[in-house]
This record gives sequence, C-alpha cells and structure tokens, in this order.
Amino acid sequence: MSRNTSVRSGICVVFCASLSFAFLTGCSGSGSTPTKPTQPSISVSVSPSTASLVGGGTQTFTATDANDSSNAGVTWSMGSGAGALSASSTTSVTYTAPSVVSSATTVTLTATSIADKTTSNAATITLNPPPTTQTTIGGTISGLTASGLMLSDRTDTVSPAANATSFVFPTPLASGASYSVTVSAQPSGQTCTVTNGSGTVGSSNVTNVQVACAPTSTQVPVPLVAMPAALTAATSGTAHSQTLTASGTGPFSWSGYTIADSNSSLNPYPTNGMSLSSGGVLSGTPFYTGLQPIAMLVSRADGASEFLQTELSIGGAGSSQSITNSPPAATQGQSYLWELQASWGYTGANQGCGPGALLVFGSIPPGLTFNPLNSTNGTFFGTPTMAGAYTMTLMADPGTTLCAPQPTNYKTVTLTIAPAASPTTPTGSSNWTRQGSGAVLTASNSGWDSYLVGSPSVISVGAKYYMYYEGLNTTSFTHAIGLATSTDGVNWTKGSGAVLQATTGAWDSTEVRYPSVVNNGGNYLMVYQGTGAGTALGLATSTDGMTWTKHSGAVLTTQGVHSAYVPGTLLYLSGQYVLYYTVDGYIGRMTSTDGVSWNDGGAVFSPSGNSVTYSRPAVIYDGAKYRMWYTRIADANDGTEGTSGLYSVTIGYADSPDGQTWTTYGNPIFTAGAAGAWDRPGVGDPSVSYDGTTYRMWYVGGREQLPGGTPDSDTWVEGSVGYALIP
Repeated sequence: MSRNTSVRSGICVVFCASLSFAFLTGCSGSGSTPTKPTQPSISVSVSPSTASLVGGGTQTFTATDANDSSNAGVTWSMGSGAGALSASSTTSVTYTAPSVVSSATTVTLTATSIADKTTSNAATITLNPPPTTQTTIGGTISGLTASGLMLSDRTDTVSPAANATSFVFPTPLASGASYSVTVSAQPSGQTCTVTNGSGTVGSSNVTNVQVACAPTSTQVPVPLVAMPAALTAATSGTAHSQTLTASGTGPFSWSGYTIADSNSSLNPYPTNGMSLSSGGVLSGTPFYTGLQPIAMLVSRADGASEFLQTELSIGGAGSSQSITNSPPAATQGQSYLWELQASWGYTGANQGCGPGALLVFGSIPPGLTFNPLNSTNGTFFGTPTMAGAYTMTLMADPGTTLCAPQPTNYKTVTLTIAPAASPTTPTGSSNWTRQGSGAVLTASNSGWDSYLVGSPSVISVGAKYYMYYEGLNTTSFTHAIGLATSTDGVNWTKGSGAVLQATTGAWDSTEVRYPSVVNNGGNYLMVYQGTGAGTALGLATSTDGMTWTKHSGAVLTTQGVHSAYVPGTLLYLSGQYVLYYTVDGYIGRMTSTDGVSWNDGGAVFSPSGNSVTYSRPAVIYDGAKYRMWYTRIADANDGTEGTSGLYSVTIGYADSPDGQTWTTYGNPIFTAGAAGAWDRPGVGDPSVSYDGTTYRMWYVGGREQLPGGTPDSDTWVEGSVGYALIP
C-alpha cells in the first residue's frame, strides 16, 4: 500500500513539472526569457515658480512630487539671500521676506524629492524696496496780468501764462524729497514773490505754494512833494533865506539843479547871489531884480525824488542897468522885428556897445527867430505863425568890458500876436485867450484838496460843465479826485468832498489821480491812475457822474515801459472807448469795448528828439478832424526855449484825420502867463471842449514837475486851474 502511494507521487511530480513548463512556454509567446516592467521617473514642480515681495511680505509655495509611489514628498531649502521659512511640510512652505529691503535682490527656494534626492525644482523670489510715493508741487497765483513769469524748483521749471491762477511743476518728486520754489524770471512790468515755497514732500501733493504778482513799481516809493508850493519873494541887496521841506520821512537831500540868470563871462553874479544847500535852505543876497527861475531836485531817504522848476520874485533897486523897451505887438503871418534897447545907450564912450541878449526863460513864438547878438543888439525877427500871448524873461549885457559895468536886471515881457484876418492855421490851434483875471479853480482852505489842484477832465452834462480834478492834501500829501460844476466854465462850485479816493487794502491804497471821464448816454466811465503796492490804471463807473463804483482791480498795468501809464482823454466813438495816454514821454492810444479789457495800440505821437517830451493829451473829434492839445516840455536844446539850461512847460497842438497819424503846426501854442500872473512858470494838463461854435480850454498853471523824479517821471504842472477860449 505504501508502494502505490510513492508511485502516484512520482507521477504527480513529473506531471506537474511538465505542466508548469508547458504553461510557461505558452505564456512567453516565444522561447525567450521574460523582463521586469520600467517604472516612471520622479519629477518635482513648485508653484508659484516666481514671486515678488517687499519687506515683510509672505508667500506660500507648494510642491508636487510626481511618480513618487511612496508619496514621501519634498524637503525645502533657501539659497543665498535673506528671509525665513515657516510652516514647512513635505508639500508646502511659507516664505517671509526680511522686514527691511533696501535694494532689489533675489532669493532661490528649492524643493528636493525625498524619494529621489537627485530630483529638485526651484522658485525665484524677487525682493523689492518699498514703493516710493510720487507727489507734485504746485499752488496758486494771484495778480498775474502779463507773460514772462517762470517758476523754478531746483532743475524743474514752469511758465504760467498771463492771467493764470494756478501752477503745477511737471515732474513729480519722491516722498521725503525737499523742494524750493523760486521766481527765475519776472513777468513783463510785474514783480512776483513766493510764499510757502520750500519744504519736504510727504505722501500727498503739495498745493499751498503761493505766488503773488504786482506791478513792478511795488518796489518804488510813493511820490514825494516838495514844499512850499511857491517861494517867498526876496529883495535885491537884502539877505534872503527860506527853508524848504518835503513830504514823508527824511532825511532829504536838496540840490539847485539850475540857479542861473546869465552865462555871460562878464556877469559878476552868475547865480544872482543865491544858492540851495543840501539841507534845503535857499539863501543869499540877490542882486538883479525880476523873476529868477530856479530848478531844484529833492531826494528822500527811501529813494523817492522830485524835480521841480519854479520862480523867485525879487524886488528892490537891483542893477543900475535895464532893458528899456518892450516888444511891439505882432500880427500872424506878417513880418516882424524887435531889437532890444539897453539903458546905457550907444553914443560916446558906449558907441558900439549894443546889448547882447540872453533868453533866460520862456518860449520863442512859432515862426520867429531869436538872435542874441545880431551885430550889436539882441533881436526877435521872422513871421509869426501862431496868434497868442508869449511871455519871455530876458536880460542883457554889453558884451565887452569897454562898455557898461554890469548886465541888466531881469525883464519879463509878453509879445502879443494878433490873429490874421484869414488865418491859415488849423481851427483850434491859434489865438487862445485867457478868461478872467486869475485861476478859476484853486486849492481849498482845508480838506482833501487844500494844497494843490490839477489834472482837469471837463465834460458837458446838460446845461452844466462837470470838472473832475485831482487835489493834494496838505497833511497826507496824497491825491484824491473831486468834482466841481459850472454853468459858464468860469465860476465853479466844488462838491462836499472827493468823489474817488484810495481804498484801504486794495491795489490803489495810497492815492488816486489823473481822472479821465466820458459820458456815454448816462453811463459815466472814469479811467484813473492808482498807486498802492504799485501804480496802474483803474476804472470807475457811475450813473449820475457823482457817485462812483470802482472796478474790482486794476485794468492795465505797466508792460514793457519804464514809467506808469498816465491817462489823458477818454472818448466813446463808434461803439468803443478810446483812451489817449502818456508813457515814457510819448502819447499812445488804446481801445476797449467795456473799459476793462484794453487793446494797447502803442505810440501814435512821439517827440522827434530828446529835447522835447509830451504828456497828458486833450483830444476831441469835432466831426472833421481829431484835434489834440498836450503838455509839452522842452529844454534849451529844443531851439524854441530859453538858453540858460532851464525847462519850459507849455501846451502844443496837433491834428489827425483818423486819430492815429498826427501833424503839428508850430509849437508851442499856449505858454506861461505874464509877469506876476498866477500861471507861472508853466502851463499844461489841458482839457478841451467844443460845442460846434467855441473851443474852450481848462489848463493848469504853476510850478513845473519835470521828468527825472522817482516815481513820478511824468511831466505836469501843479497849482491851480485856469480857463481860456478862442474868441
């Protein structure tokens, strides 16, 4: 029984082995040896692959370990660079940048497979400094009316246009940077200053820089007024002394620019014994009698100055010699000759000692020539072209030591030229005749116009004349504008006070003057000059000519010229306002539709040389032509004036077909009054009206304000207002 069991076991082993072999052979499909299957490689990826952080910033990164059957994950590590890792796991980590990053840098974060340490991947982290705040620098602008302003902030610039009210520099600045705004170029005729101009940039835009602009004359002191208005009379052979004063705070410096009577080498008293000290004392013992012209310059500590010309009246005996004849009357258009005669005679020892003449002061009538010698005697000869009265101050000397011992006294004479039967001169230019015995408007005993009056602007209102004029106060020595009314042009009634005054805190806070008024159908406009921080032209309006309302600011400032605009005449023609004005010695013309915005046409009437300047024109349009009367100042080089270095302020005439191209006809046409008259030594500032029949002129007479003072470089006459007409 056991033997059979063994046989069966052997059979089973052989069978099974054979079966296994057969099975394996059948599965291989061939007779080759079987291989083990290939496993995929492990790969690592990191997300995100890049990151950008600032100081203190964090970023969580994750890693995927592909084909890792064990899911062992990764380990994390940093390359060179700052920062820290936290919350690290086999699948993620958190990176924290350092709190302060001063410059840009990079950090490498690497994830390495745990299952296969040869396999890794990395993320790149860029560290940046914190972002810088960019801010702009700007602010506000006030008072800018002209072009040319340039503002600078270190290397950055901006050029605001005229009338701009704000500005911003184009380049922003980083937070923490400093700024400093300055004016690198001033606008034309203006001076601008900066407030709140420097500081350090914060996190928001700078908007509080302030730029304030005003006329350039903001740096010029207010006008100075020399006193008294007239000199005290002196007596020949008697010591004379008078102390002059001036307005404002001293010290003052005085100089006698010209105190002369004769430039003859034979004159033993070339200044007539008078002198002016630097302290303002006019003193000496005069010798010659008559009217001695004196020009003086006074300067104040703040830079203001005034250049004046006036006269010293000297009575008494004086020289033993005199001019014994006066000029005979002349007629316009007819030949004329006048020879001076002296008291020493020309016979005997004085034979051939005819007087050499000196025109000390005054104007030679147009058409005549003055010859100081003419072989033996001084003469006036020629054909006068303008009718009127011409006053001159003369003296004479014998011209040689062999004749009389001394020159003559001053003699002031008036040469009257009658109009021709058929005048050839233009209408309104010739034969002006003074009316009344004196001034028609004078300073008040007290109040706002208690020192001087002047600058009349006369218009017709119904049956009345309205005269707007400037007055000077005895206490403050500042100007205001008043109104007087008249039915005949001679007798005037002043209002109770000024109708236009300086406004405290405004652009015209110091004084107002030079009114120029027009009545446009019941709408009254006044252009005037105002002074405060600077000097400019202002506008006021009225519905009755008595109560005036100022425009909110100046309407025109000085642009590209040396002195300030001085209004002369305001007209309303063909739907627009026309203003004739003076600046820098010439007469200009500008137009406006509303009186606020002006189109300046520039000079329309200019002197031909440096010996004459013009001021304050009076212009009318009479239906045929534009006619102009104007203040005319000439020195000895002009050929029509005195020869002793003095000035003559008179009134000239010109006319035009269009108001822009002007022609003159011999000037001056109206000069200072006769000896002893109120309107000496100068006349000017005319205002003229024409009613279709009669030309009427109101003018100012008195001492002369000459060009060269500061800030009043314009020319005018100050004192009282007179009246003349053409019969």
